[in-house]
Amino acid sequence: FPPALQKMEDVHRILTGSCNALLPERFVEDGCAVCGMLTPRAQLTVLDVFQGSLALLEADGVTRRERFSTGDPIEELDGPVLAHGCTQLCVTCET
Repeated sequence: FPPALQKMEDVHRILTGSCNALLPERFVEDGCAVCGMLTPRAQLTVLDVFQGSLALLEADGVTRRERFSTGDPIEELDGPVLAHGCTQLCVTCET
């Protein structure tokens, strides 16, 4: 006692491993554009890269454009129904 000093290579390896485990990408979450569920960023796919079809999320009579007065016409929004501000898909919704 006391224990022998660690080699600098071992100290570097231990600290590097700890720092990599605490990277924000490992635990920061974002919402899925389809289901809205919070998911770790590492498990999300950017919507622009997604190769599948979002046609199932398009339906007539489901969406409405915001109206600012009663005189404004009732209009539908074009495209699939996605969570506002979310730009990625979780693994479950991607498959």
